[in-house]
Amino acid sequence: MIPPIKNFNWDKNVSQMFGVNKGTYFPRFNIPGHNGLDIYVLPDSYGVEVLATHDGIINTLQFDDPTRKSGNGILMQGYDENGNYVQTLYWHLSRFNVQLGQQVKAGEVIGYIGNTGFVMPSPSPSCPHCGAHLHFGVSRIKIVPPGTWNTEFVKTDYGSFCDPTPFLFKEGNKLPIRFFRDLFIGREGDDVSWLQTVLKIEFPDVPFEPIGIFGNQTRIAVQRLQRKYGINPVFGYVGTKTRSYLNSKYSN
Repeated sequence: MIPPIKNFNWDKNVSQMFGVNKGTYFPRFNIPGHNGLDIYVLPDSYGVEVLATHDGIINTLQFDDPTRKSGNGILMQGYDENGNYVQTLYWHLSRFNVQLGQQVKAGEVIGYIGNTGFVMPSPSPSCPHCGAHLHFGVSRIKIVPPGTWNTEFVKTDYGSFCDPTPFLFKEGNKLPIRFFRDLFIGREGDDVSWLQTVLKIEFPDVPFEPIGIFGNQTRIAVQRLQRKYGINPVFGYVGTKTRSYLNSKYSN
């Protein structure tokens, strides 16, 4: 996939990663954390062009309601360059640049960043562009014959959403994360979600999405990482040496 905005930079344009801020999202939406990437552009995100991240068809246009709870959003289905059959979501838009059923190519402008729906801080007469950002989400669709359209999604802890980061990450990219403490079974927090994101980049077959809880599957994946890069001991414990490696590879 290509990024959904021009001149995308992980450190400068991502305000919220996947799987973080459980305290905000669990009470409100009953999910373990944030279910997408929040993308912004300084000094003002409002009206910035939103790009299709892959070739596909526009299968849903969601319009905001008078209570501003829904937001304007686009759902698009298609195959990415690796053959994954996906649905991508582009939310909080100010307006659309496509029609329902339209075929689009990666890089085409499909809409414009806005602040419709649930955003923080909320827009007001004195700050009409407050909260403007793009919420970008990805859902995997179960494998179907090419040329057919299906909405049977691969289920995750986030309903159907999976971490978009591995889809957009390119070798050598640096993420807006940093590991300051040791991580092991029982640890919880946003840094555990960041670790799980990195593990999904390293090993696309890991059977979890970032949920901010360090369990046995995460420990096994950390052991795979330690074996892969010769980090000893191979205990699945993220100590000083493993943290140093992760920070050098993935953090600015």
